[in-house]
Amino acid sequence: MLNLFEQKGIKMRAKTVNVIMTDTFEGKGTPEDPMGTIRRYWTLEGELIAENLYLGECVKPKIKQRKIHKNIEGLRQEEHGPEQLVNQIDKLIMDEYEKIRETSENYSDLKESCKKRSREIGYRHSELGGYIDRKFAEFVKEDLKNKKVEDRA
Repeated sequence: MLNLFEQKGIKMRAKTVNVIMTDTFEGKGTPEDPMGTIRRYWTLEGELIAENLYLGECVKPKIKQRKIHKNIEGLRQEEHGPEQLVNQIDKLIMDEYEKIRETSENYSDLKESCKKRSREIGYRHSELGGYIDRKFAEFVKEDLKNKKVEDRA
């Protein structure tokens, strides 16, 4: 397929970006005005890059989620500007990091626990995975710099 585009002189590029996805519900649920979900994708800088409309019922997860997942889901359902949403997600990640740091015995344990927790959160919120990894890494690096944890790795 790419060769076909190249033959016609069309150059294609792809760029990977981290995004924040927000869902809002609109419509009255009648045949004339069906209930729908508008899903918006924002860059971390607050720029709207895509918007989709999904009609039908909202699917509820059957897996019991840990608190941060519910908090992120709750943030998505509320009206927030993208910058405010990023700040609140940062606070949730910092709270999770504090809990991990309290129970970690050393730097290696802290690092592994952060990676594990980051994967758990990223599994439910794939659009935030890379961002969450970086935030946990920043917190670990800052604590190491400030000598709040020992480097035994």
